[in-house]
Amino acid sequence: MILIDTILQQATALNLKGFKESFLLQTQDANYRTLSFEERLFHLFESEINQRDNKKIKRLLQAATLKDKTASLEQIEYLPKRNLDKSVIILKILKMYSFFPNNFNI
Repeated sequence: MILIDTILQQATALNLKGFKESFLLQTQDANYRTLSFEERLFHLFESEINQRDNKKIKRLLQAATLKDKTASLEQIEYLPKRNLDKSVIILKILKMYSFFPNNFNI
């Protein structure tokens, strides 16, 4: 039987911080015991991916030279005199950050 400490040490050695945090949560939360192995494994990898994505976003925001680092898409004022099309702006941002490949049809 593999000990929880061994898994945590291996996750630390592999620098899997999100995986490790999710694993600890799974060991403490009884609701996870009802999930299948595949579902629990999915949650572990999903946590690791989210943690890495969040770390990358944080790093990029710190490196960015933005006038207003608290600005967000929700704050854009789509007044008629500005002639801004919200859907066009969002699609351009999504393409810029490669959420969709070029020439992707929605």
